[in-house]
Amino acid sequence: AAQVTNPDTTTTTTETTTETATETTTNPDTTTTTPETTNNPDSTTTTPETTGNTDGSTTKTETTTNADGSTTKTETTTNADGSTAKTETTTNTDGSTTKTETTTNADGSTTVKEKVMKKDGSSKSEETTRDAEGNVVRTVEETVKVSKKGTVTVKTTTETAEGTRIENTEKTTSAGKIVSETTETAADGSTTYKKETKKTDGSISVDTVKSEAENAVVITREQVSSEGRKKTDVYSVSEASKGAGKKNAGKVELSSITAKEKVETVPDTIKVNGKTYKVDSIGENALAGNKKVRELTLGKYVKTIGENAFANAKKLKDIQIYSNVTEVGAGAFDGIAKNAVITIHADEKTFKAIVKLIKASGVGKKVKFVRAE
Repeated sequence: AAQVTNPDTTTTTTETTTETATETTTNPDTTTTTPETTNNPDSTTTTPETTGNTDGSTTKTETTTNADGSTTKTETTTNADGSTAKTETTTNTDGSTTKTETTTNADGSTTVKEKVMKKDGSSKSEETTRDAEGNVVRTVEETVKVSKKGTVTVKTTTETAEGTRIENTEKTTSAGKIVSETTETAADGSTTYKKETKKTDGSISVDTVKSEAENAVVITREQVSSEGRKKTDVYSVSEASKGAGKKNAGKVELSSITAKEKVETVPDTIKVNGKTYKVDSIGENALAGNKKVRELTLGKYVKTIGENAFANAKKLKDIQIYSNVTEVGAGAFDGIAKNAVITIHADEKTFKAIVKLIKASGVGKKVKFVRAE
């Protein structure tokens, strides 16, 4: 055996026999590293290395060079609390990598994750967590694909013992645009769908659809402009169509508008998760008390305007309405700008009928009505 005191204050002891070479290094931080290389009869070479860490854990690393040129690296860490983590990584001659991670927790539960990674960055992995009795608690499957144009698509499916299933797909383009779609289904059958889009200019849009077990559906659309301005619209599905999932999925009510722009438009339809809904009503207090909006255009399918829908939106002075309106709730236009102009796109007969509805709901005497085609 030969012992050398190194310039960095570490001490190295080397012992060589016919088949093995052992080298122990004592580091200044009191950790100890002991690698040993063994030439095995099957032509493989194994180099184990044990490190005692300052936190009381011990890491054992074993690197095997296989006869076909591939290498397998196994790292096993035993923590002070008795939990262990084991990672086995094989680098194949074609450049792909197979990695297996096994974690045994102090409570006896275990998590095993197997992942195969290719040279182009694509991969596939499976993860299973079991409790101390061996029952499956959670499974996670993930695939990563990289297109020729550089778009990375990550698909993840998570299932729990409680019956929850979460599916997520995230696409990232080479330019930096990110689109993430997640569907979560609970054990009671309720679902939540969320789509988040981040553009390269910094703007963000988020659509969330919550479907309760009793078929109540709420859609939330959040938008953040590249300048940081936020807007949130909330819709409630008022009538589901038999054609759900096609072009006409049903009708929705615009329940609330959190708007900070001077000009706002209620869309004719909204499309979420491949389904198109007609916006046919404005909910009670939807824009009540808004201090920003000055111009508002309602969608052409709106039939009902709820009570106090635009009440006390004091700067609202230009409103565009279409001919389908047949119901206006009390106070819907009460408290809008005194000199407001309400333009109604309808024939003469329908125009007069809608004016009558609005006046009956309560509106300032100076508000003007204009007919347009």
